Amino acid sequence: MITLFSLPAFITSLLGGLTCVGGVWILVFLNERRSQRRRALAAQQLKAREHLYEEFVNACAKLMREFMEDEMVAADTLASVIAIVNRIRVSASTPVLKSAEATLETITRDYLENDDLSMDEKVTHLRMNALRGRDPLSDFSRACRDELWELHATAG
Repeated sequence: MITLFSLPAFITSLLGGLTCVGGVWILVFLNERRSQRRRALAAQQLKAREHLYEEFVNACAKLMREFMEDEMVAADTLASVIAIVNRIRVSASTPVLKSAEATLETITRDYLENDDLSMDEKVTHLRMNALRGRDPLSDFSRACRDELWELHATAG
């Protein structure tokens, strides 16, 4: 039986327990929100890098096409590829950066070495490289895939 003197002790004990449960609930809630923000940020970074890597692949493909068509290489295309490499330098991992730099070097070296070839000879050279598995973008694509999978695991 609860007496008049034990009632304040009971209420104090009840309030203390509720405060403890409420405090734990608040900590769990705040931790969950922090985890959600971290996952959202990782997902945002993943999207931004996917877009950046897609830009690089498209710009390199355009540059290779200009080299193949024996046009005077458009300085703006080359400059945009270099600008994208610099953006990659800011946000990407070292393997992705190294493969982007190597890709650009390979494309420009192939152009300089084959500048005096006819269009048919350039196409044949490109086909032979493809048959030998010498796609200038393959190492870059693999490095990007590995990095994006790692980011995806972090976001998930």
